[in-house]
Amino acid sequence: MRLRWALLGIIMLGTFLSVSNISSDSMWLDEGQSVFYATRSFTNLIGHVLHELQQPGYFILLRGWFSVFGVSDLSGKLLSAAFCPIIIILTYLLGKELFSEKVGISAAFFTAISPLLIEQYQQVRDYSLFAALCLASFYFMVLMMKTDYKKYRWHHAVCTTCALYTHDLATWSIICQNAWVIWRKRFSRKWLLQQVMVGFLFIPGAILFAIQFLTFYPRQTEAMGKLFHEGFWSTVWANITQVFGNAIMLVSVFILLATIIVLRIRKKMNMERKEEESLQLVLTWVFVPLILAICLSVIWALIHKRYLVFIVPGISILASYLIFKVFTKRNIAITAIFILAVSMAFSIADRFTQHWTPEWEEVAQFMHENAGPNDTIIIYPGWEYAIFTYYMTPACFLLPPEQGFPDITTCNFRNNIFFPDWDEGRLWDDLRIDSGRDGLRTNSGERFLTLGELAEKADWLILIKYSDDYPILDNATSYFKTKKDVTEARKFTSLIVYKLT
Repeated sequence: MRLRWALLGIIMLGTFLSVSNISSDSMWLDEGQSVFYATRSFTNLIGHVLHELQQPGYFILLRGWFSVFGVSDLSGKLLSAAFCPIIIILTYLLGKELFSEKVGISAAFFTAISPLLIEQYQQVRDYSLFAALCLASFYFMVLMMKTDYKKYRWHHAVCTTCALYTHDLATWSIICQNAWVIWRKRFSRKWLLQQVMVGFLFIPGAILFAIQFLTFYPRQTEAMGKLFHEGFWSTVWANITQVFGNAIMLVSVFILLATIIVLRIRKKMNMERKEEESLQLVLTWVFVPLILAICLSVIWALIHKRYLVFIVPGISILASYLIFKVFTKRNIAITAIFILAVSMAFSIADRFTQHWTPEWEEVAQFMHENAGPNDTIIIYPGWEYAIFTYYMTPACFLLPPEQGFPDITTCNFRNNIFFPDWDEGRLWDDLRIDSGRDGLRTNSGERFLTLGELAEKADWLILIKYSDDYPILDNATSYFKTKKDVTEARKFTSLIVYKLT
């Protein structure tokens, strides 16, 4: 009973962390895409998804959520946060089923304070849903294998299929499950039929992915061979440490795992068959996706923390099991858990005290207060223009459901908000200014503006600063200084607003 009260406290802690300061950051590029897709008609939504490497499941769910709770960035973030208690409870149940109740409680605690999960709970993205569905798939797989196969097969099939319709990388969880089944020689006709059933349910999504892949793969050929590019391994280390929570958790897991391996080799530690199977499942769940992400990054940039968010519950279960297995004395085990939790508290504090996305909402407020109604605004690079539009001119963002991204551009064009085409960071007089659908209707007048023409009448320049030494900052300011006087009006963490006179 005491452990159940502890679980309730952990759920409350996790929920509190998931919503704390949830509105402090503006949306970033992908979040704006989520909101826009979810406010389109179903046909328009599918049409947009066809041109992206994404499945439509989350956007359809978000669309339904918005129809009940209204369209806003806060509303969208709360949908992501709603999966926090579900993930905590499922982590507890799976840890308990695989090992013991104390492992389940400890794993639920690590999951509740995971900095990566907290980050995803506070974004209008599909990753918390993705993590919850993959976790549910593993849970029902374990119940299928250990209790009643027939009773839980539909639970497993539905969760796995929904995970696939949420994110294509849910295929990695299926690979993990099959790798474990083959490793433990548990492959059977029933398991094969289970995979066939999931595959049949995912036929529409597989067709969609094939269309997307044929569109996107040619763009990725130039990225091949980047496994050994300068800085790759530092990127791998940075992302993996964030998936584990921090470097201390990562190193601790490897040290504890090495300790168990040495003790097993020396036959100083016993392990029952069930316990061994459970450990192998968790190891497969954690390390197979990491290996896949590193190897496939030769072709695609897949070594990113958010793509690996679904292994966080597995890491929590693994760390908890290793602690209680190595430290047999309860007080020492609890102390180890406390030390790891304190180390992760610093990462959580960073999450709540720093801006992690460009401050588009603050920039829009500044422009409302300082820009005139007819002032011309240039945003560069222009790929995050939709987020600025959401905060600056909501009417241009929340368009009728049958309209798409070109209509945002058209609306901005009519409101004197422009974003030059991207040309590897170079700015030159003949660089074309996108005007959305207006440019498709006429070739006369200023419908096909060039940057040289626009620079002469521009009043404001907003630059995105991804780092202090970002070369685009110097390129853009140098170009505009040849046209006008450039004065820094306001500097934000990730954005700089210049007044052009």
